[in-house]
This record gives sequence, structure tokens and C-alpha cells, in this order.
Amino acid sequence: MDNMLLGNYLKINDTSFTENVAQAPGGGVFLEIQFGKLIMSNVTFGNCRSIQSVGGGLYIEVTKKSRVVVERSLFLNNLSPITVGGALFISMPSDEREDPGCIKEGLSHEKFPKWDYNNKPLFESTTFQDNTALIGGAVHLQNGETTFQNCFFVDNFCISCWRIKLCSGGLN
Repeated sequence: MDNMLLGNYLKINDTSFTENVAQAPGGGVFLEIQFGKLIMSNVTFGNCRSIQSVGGGLYIEVTKKSRVVVERSLFLNNLSPITVGGALFISMPSDEREDPGCIKEGLSHEKFPKWDYNNKPLFESTTFQDNTALIGGAVHLQNGETTFQNCFFVDNFCISCWRIKLCSGGLN
């Protein structure tokens, strides 16, 4: 499935994407969103593979401010063997730094950077199980402020992971 969502609303309910293979991003689904809203509810991505690119099950590219919600869904046994995001990869535009933070002369407390997040994906009651990638066995996110609420991450595998590092104000 290859879609462009521009300033509209796309809802995918009660749907399964299984045994899909792609050489490009998104083994199951590739979506590009500009000023749109995507709601996925009770969707399964199973045994999908992105052979030479990112997002084994799902790839979402947000090019302008948009809303992404994934709820009550399952990402099971998806694969991105030579790159990132076994289950999914979301690429969002760079966030804007409101305040660089730092310790200013004369202050005794540390001030952390403050960001204006243009995109805030939400994952709710979603399971990521048995997914594999070179980096980000289950999920790889680029920018944005993502919320995982009541989600389960079970037996995902990262081929090349050995640490979590703080990078530009976020986890990597």
C-alpha cells in the first residue's frame, strides 16, 4: 500500500497487512503525510519485510505538521535487516528549539533545552513483538514527541544495539 495524505483524514480500521515484502521503505505500508491526520485502529502488521530500507512493517514520512494515532494494534515478526525500525519507522521534520538551555553564569541550577515539537505521534494499547532490525528492533523515530501509552514491547531484537544514548535532547 503506497499513499500520500495531504491535508485530509485517513482512518484504517480492522485491517491486516501480512507477508508483504518491499525493497523500499515500509514492507507493509508506506505513507507520506502533509497537514493530515492518520488514525490506525486494530491493525496488524505481521511478517512484513523491508529488505533494503527502513520500516519493516510500516513507514510514515511526515513532511508537514500532522497527527498520527495508532491504537489497539499489533506489530508482529516484522523485519528490516540492514537498517532501522523492524516494526515501524516514523520520520518527522526537525523540531524547533525554543530555548537552548545551559547553565548561565551566576545560576546554581541546570537549565535544560526546551523544544517546540511540531508532531506528536501517539501509540496506545499497541503490542510490538518479535520484530528485528539492525538498529531499533521495534521502533525507530526521527524527531517529534512520541507517546507510548499502555503499549507492550516483547522479544524485539536489535542486531547492532549495545547502548542507549542521549542525542540532541532525545533518546537514540
